[in-house]
Amino acid sequence: MVAPFVFPEVEWDFRLEQVRSINTSDHKYGLVLPGLGWVIWRRKEDLPEDLIFHVNYLGVDEPTFNFNFSRSATNVIAQYYQFLRLGVDGYERIMQLSVDKAKYVAESLTAIDEELFISHSQHDKPFQCGWIIRAYTLAANANDITVCRIVVRETFTRNIASILIEDIRLTLLRLTDEHGHEDLVNSLKAAHNSKHHHRRSTQHRQKIDIRVRSNKYITGNQNGNSKVKKKHKHPTVHTIC
Repeated sequence: MVAPFVFPEVEWDFRLEQVRSINTSDHKYGLVLPGLGWVIWRRKEDLPEDLIFHVNYLGVDEPTFNFNFSRSATNVIAQYYQFLRLGVDGYERIMQLSVDKAKYVAESLTAIDEELFISHSQHDKPFQCGWIIRAYTLAANANDITVCRIVVRETFTRNIASILIEDIRLTLLRLTDEHGHEDLVNSLKAAHNSKHHHRRSTQHRQKIDIRVRSNKYITGNQNGNSKVKKKHKHPTVHTIC
């Protein structure tokens, strides 16, 4: 849904003889709610036989490869509406804006310090700030590479992007502090940029800075001895992507 509108010169579709089918998740870039996807085959012969099942409840054998359960057609209607309302020009504009915001995120993360990303599979850490960013390995021929995917859609505003970048920086700061890398901690602190200020930046940074200074807190018990307690998770307080 992105390449045809932003990079029309790139040959990735049926212009390549090796391409037999094209599928897309419309709830990502088709601008409809989750649950709708499309698949197109080049030729009828390219449709695998094991995807076809036969029904005869209308009196004759009828081959079909639709999902064999009932589902609302709401998203199909919504997709049709978006096609009519936006057209090619509308999708071009929206996809270009999404690509521009994705470049902003990529450039901002690269500016932090690329060496910081060769590290731990701590993909649960962003959960503490309200983000869902999964770490996973690539396909069989590259399964030694672990990546994290960030989906940048129309609703992913510049302000949300700034919040994400700052939360990643603070998460890395907390991780490097936990592992005793003082040089990286200083690098991350220096990487903070005023353009990443957002509506909750001051309060949010104060909470994170307290955690960076001390990953544990000590309180006295009734006997006057010190007792170490585990910290509480940071609450989810903003948009989940």
